[in-house]
Amino acid sequence: MNDDVSKTLFKNDDAAGRLIKNVLGGRDGYGIDLEIIFKTKDLGWVIMEFLKCESCYVTPCTSHPKKYWKNWRKFVRLWEIAKILDSCLFLVNYDEPSESNYTEFRVMEVDMAVEPSEKRVIETKDIIAKGSFEDFQKWYLNINSNHEKM
Repeated sequence: MNDDVSKTLFKNDDAAGRLIKNVLGGRDGYGIDLEIIFKTKDLGWVIMEFLKCESCYVTPCTSHPKKYWKNWRKFVRLWEIAKILDSCLFLVNYDEPSESNYTEFRVMEVDMAVEPSEKRVIETKDIIAKGSFEDFQKWYLNINSNHEKM
């Protein structure tokens, strides 16, 4: 066993999400889940939030947290966590028209110097403005391979 490697991802495990939904029993929930968090040699802590575009009217390239004012608290909380960890925060917009068939990606880095609020959700800059699965894979694997030893 290699002590430097995290557990291998074999399948999607939404068991914790189902558990919390059952615990809440239809009540409002005030927590957020973090999809990916790891530490790299160059960037330090890295947090990634994955945002699946599920509307035929919005593509990964046209979607931005500023357009979803109802979710502003989630993005503020993510920003706060990233600020505490002195980390990079990336938002990954993607679509999946059919299972494991990803057609378009947009990767944004959140500007940690600009404090968000209800009126100014978050500021971002595009890392990948309009990319393919291969573009995203190359970017992600570059960060993943630069992990800090555990």
